[in-house]
Amino acid sequence: MAVCVEERSDGEAATIRIASNTRDLTTLTSGMRRLADVLEQAARRENIRAEDQRAFFEQVVSLDTPRILSRLRSQHAKSSRKTAGKPAIIRQLGEILRNTSVRTRPGLPQPNLSAMIGQAEALKAVFARLCSNALELRKDRSHCWQ
Repeated sequence: MAVCVEERSDGEAATIRIASNTRDLTTLTSGMRRLADVLEQAARRENIRAEDQRAFFEQVVSLDTPRILSRLRSQHAKSSRKTAGKPAIIRQLGEILRNTSVRTRPGLPQPNLSAMIGQAEALKAVFARLCSNALELRKDRSHCWQ
């Protein structure tokens, strides 16, 4: 499933687009209900705006988590023929940055490799947290993973 949220520039309206390749609409229906609940609370101004935004973002991500994990090739993603046997994207990034045979084209500024490696390591830590959170979500909210 894929979810896209577009807010109008004036902030007065939003468009939610969803794509799903499954015939089972249970997950989609329950996810849309949760999104609607968050939007309803926001419309009633029951919470502070930042809290409503965080809750909405979490619901969108929970609907998209299987797809996100698949794209990142997480060990927690369902295996598909596209991702089977391929290493995680974050691991590939680290390998490329440490590969001494990779060079930039002449005329391009030389990157600060040590800074890039540090940023890749920080990204790897974020990825590990995402995977850990995904595993917890899977345990706590199994209906999000069908």
